[in-house]
Amino acid sequence: MTLIRSPSQVEIDGPLIYLAGPISDTANWRADAVRYLTKIDPTIHVADPRGARPFRVDMAEQFEWERNHLRLAGTSGAILFWFPCPGPNADVSYAVRSLLNLGEWATRAQENRQLAPIVVVGIEAKFPGEVYLRRRLAEDFPRTLLCAGLRKACVAAVSLVRQRVTINDEARAAIGFFDEDDD
Repeated sequence: MTLIRSPSQVEIDGPLIYLAGPISDTANWRADAVRYLTKIDPTIHVADPRGARPFRVDMAEQFEWERNHLRLAGTSGAILFWFPCPGPNADVSYAVRSLLNLGEWATRAQENRQLAPIVVVGIEAKFPGEVYLRRRLAEDFPRTLLCAGLRKACVAAVSLVRQRVTINDEARAAIGFFDEDDD
């Protein structure tokens, strides 16, 4: 598995899974995601915007890196969103950038039927706004795949990338719609 961390620029040959979700004020869930993805498919490329030194980057450079890798994953792989519960020091802006990115990419998946990006979303129980977010995604953005648990979201992302299918009822049935949290 090739792990690409911000601000590194690496030539990518093959599908890319972008790890989208809160970077600060939460546990480092990305390490778990990388471990799961490596076990599932050691040939996959993974983009992690957190970087090796997560809070010592130029914001303009970080923005460009994120935008470029999101676009690449949106066209040649999958965007895996994970919304973990905030840590004790999180403020009201917790996960706001990730939620904005989710809105953008869920809309792109909904509107572009032929070249729809693969968007997989996992939400930890008790994430602020969890019930609302789950309902909105299920009812208004059916081309996103909502999974219970980070491991299941990783399995779903890799499965969809391998098949390069649009998320619909058939894809949900093939992968299994996840109702039970496994993490």
